[in-house]
Amino acid sequence: MYLSTTAAELRQNTANYQIIDVRDAEDFKKGHIPAARNIPIHELGERFIELDPKIDYAIICYAGGRSEQASIFFKW
Repeated sequence: MYLSTTAAELRQNTANYQIIDVRDAEDFKKGHIPAARNIPIHELGERFIELDPKIDYAIICYAGGRSEQASIFFKW
């Protein structure tokens, strides 16, 4: 399911899910939510096996386009 949220909302509710930031590593290094894990969208297909289907994930990027594309992978 794709839902839109804000960074502030994510920071307040990190106990409910793991944050996956799908921006490029360079953009992630410039700034990110402290609890976020970086898996660039171009690596998501090959690294998807690292993720646990029992965990809820929040997929984020800069403006929402890449995270919406990445949400396709999360239809367990």
